[in-house]
Amino acid sequence: MTWRTAVFAALAAVGAVSTGCAPPLIQEDHGLLLTQPDTLSTYKLAGRLDMTVTSQSPTMVSLHDGRNSVVIFAGPEGRLYVNGRHIAAARGSVARANGMLFVPVSYEPVIRAERVPPPPPRVPVPAPEAAAPTALAGRVVVIDPGHGGKDPGATSVHGQEEKAVVLEVAQLVTDGLLGRGVDAHMTRQDDRFIELEERSAIANRLRAELFVSIHADAARNRAARGFTVYVARQPGPASLAAADAIARLLQASGVPSRGRQEANYRVLVGTTCPAVLVELGYLSNADEAARLAVPGYRRQLADAIADAIAEYLQRP
Repeated sequence: MTWRTAVFAALAAVGAVSTGCAPPLIQEDHGLLLTQPDTLSTYKLAGRLDMTVTSQSPTMVSLHDGRNSVVIFAGPEGRLYVNGRHIAAARGSVARANGMLFVPVSYEPVIRAERVPPPPPRVPVPAPEAAAPTALAGRVVVIDPGHGGKDPGATSVHGQEEKAVVLEVAQLVTDGLLGRGVDAHMTRQDDRFIELEERSAIANRLRAELFVSIHADAARNRAARGFTVYVARQPGPASLAAADAIARLLQASGVPSRGRQEANYRVLVGTTCPAVLVELGYLSNADEAARLAVPGYRRQLADAIADAIAEYLQRP
């Protein structure tokens, strides 16, 4: 074969490829990013929606605008959650290329239709001359975010670590109690490891009136879902009252319930005060893990727990 013949053969091969099947939705080849016109990066999507990319991993990305949370998971079919709700209308491959996720452009109108609109402007009202003292001032409660440091706890099907999820919820619960005047303390406020016995000892040293440990569950059965509230076996009436208040308000906020159960966890039996352990939900369940990734849903859980603790402290 002469060199001219070889060149013409190569050009013919290129032409044959160009007339073949359409390229895949996203393709990576030695750093060169090739996308079809009907896809856009999640950063471009966020810009169009006036949202911000707040977190991104190889399998998921979160967008926020102060009122709404959008979580998108990669995969051949994709998976979209808006404000914690799975949006089945969003279809199409979500793929990763050159460190970014790319979604079909059809996701944009779907997200716009599902977002919560901004609230109407508030009419300013005069502030009271002096805030009335709260009946909960000085009441001591210890909030215990489970795991931490070298102990990540469970890892969700989407890559979330339990220690990070429960730390944020515990901080929100603590903030809610502090706002009511409660003398609320956390066993840890950052990503550090604390022995189980020390967690109970912190509550005992502070002479707490209530100890609440916060966790997230996992199971081999991926269909398992719902929160669970634990007390120690043969619990006292105060522990039962706190557990029942938390379970009732979590369920009233729309969270699936597995009810109250008994187990002699060390953090429950090591405290001298009433003690409760809350499993927020199952990180092993895809839908529940996706909701736990949404800041608005974590606040919903925290508000219910804080309200229940305040109710418990004000009981006769």
